[in-house]
Amino acid sequence: MRLILSERDDIAACVRDARARLGTDDSLVVVIRESSDSLFVAQARASIAPFAIEAAPVTRDQRRPVP
Repeated sequence: MRLILSERDDIAACVRDARARLGTDDSLVVVIRESSDSLFVAQARASIAPFAIEAAPVTRDQRRPVP
């Protein structure tokens, strides 16, 4: 799934909503449109690591073989 965000979008809400609709084998690609709003750019960059960490346990558990 491709999620295209602009500076009016709530990054956290959009990403979490999209992830809730993904299937187990689906990927989420977030595209952030170029912006002249430096606060939006800083928030977008700062949100990458927390979202990756938040998704990591789910991704890891899905790929772990069943004993």
